[in-house]
Amino acid sequence: MSTVHEVIVARHCGMRVFALSLITNKAVMNYDSEEKANHEEVLQTGKQRAEQLERSRSGG
Repeated sequence: MSTVHEVIVARHCGMRVFALSLITNKAVMNYDSEEKANHEEVLQTGKQRAEQLERSRSGG
């Protein structure tokens, strides 16, 4: 979520900006749920998404 603030500051400084945000975990919307957010899941999903971006960038 900090991307917005960083872009605002960069634009204020006259910089051109390209931003990309990836969703790396699902939100647990039900407070009564036994399911909890998991940091390891976020890291693993981020790694997978980075690999997917690399493949799409290289045309693979």
